[in-house]
Amino acid sequence: MNAQIRALWSHPAVPLTREQRAEHERLCAELRQVERGGAAAADSARMLPAA
Repeated sequence: MNAQIRALWSHPAVPLTREQRAEHERLCAELRQVERGGAAAADSARMLPAA
């Protein structure tokens, strides 16, 4: 997930598009959920469909 987040934002000075921002927010929320839930949440997150 970290790699996906980093790949969206090529450079801090380059603004994200609306679609990229939505994907970034989705990935960050998913990452927070995994961090809070531990391994069980990580397993579930891996099964989520890619946007």
